[in-house]
Amino acid sequence: MNQQAIALEWIGTLRNAFERGAPWEPTYSAVVCDAAAALWMLGSSESASIIEDCIFTKVLPPDFRYPMRDARLSMARLSAVQNRYDEAVIWFDRARRALDEQGARPLRTIADYDEGLMYRRRNREGDVERAISFLQAAATQFRALGMGGWLGRAESALAELSKAGSSDV
Repeated sequence: MNQQAIALEWIGTLRNAFERGAPWEPTYSAVVCDAAAALWMLGSSESASIIEDCIFTKVLPPDFRYPMRDARLSMARLSAVQNRYDEAVIWFDRARRALDEQGARPLRTIADYDEGLMYRRRNREGDVERAISFLQAAATQFRALGMGGWLGRAESALAELSKAGSSDV
């Protein structure tokens, strides 16, 4: 909703809750994964290391799961916003395997979209092609799943990449 400062402030106020919270509490996993998603959407690494540590030590070991959230996907996002791209790729792969295993098709497709977005943001040699591949796969699945809003995001990202690619020639 274009409220980056408010979102980062909200995440900052939850630091103690993240660190002291009990992972078996019914909303703990959801809150830390949502905070990771917010940082990902904002492209911010502020508080990322704290959230990452909490997910790694409190959420991943017991593998608590909530609809539309996955600790491995959160780790991929947090690795990417901290510019640890090789690690992010490993976490994206782990997320896809876990999401495939549980049949979580919408979140599995978002994982492809997010990895494409990571390559688009990073923009190193070969990343445009990598981004296009993941975004096309995501767009196909968003269409099949009827996820119109997400399909629009993927198509917009693909259009931007195509435009950028044609202007480089």
